[in-house]
Amino acid sequence: MSSKKIEIDEDKCKGCGNCVVVCPNDNIGMREVTNSEGYLPAYDKGIKCIRCGNCFQVCSDAAIKVKIK
Repeated sequence: MSSKKIEIDEDKCKGCGNCVVVCPNDNIGMREVTNSEGYLPAYDKGIKCIRCGNCFQVCSDAAIKVKIK
């Protein structure tokens, strides 16, 4: 079972970085390798997520889901 509290669909992500900016715990980073669309996507570091939902709210690509449990 995964301990990650959010799911980021890296192929949907266009790499805007808004989720990184609004994350209060520095839980989201940006990949250094492009996704299938040629963007540098966001990824879940899986270390300090508190499920605040900020990342989900600012994602215009609908690439982020907050897990309930």
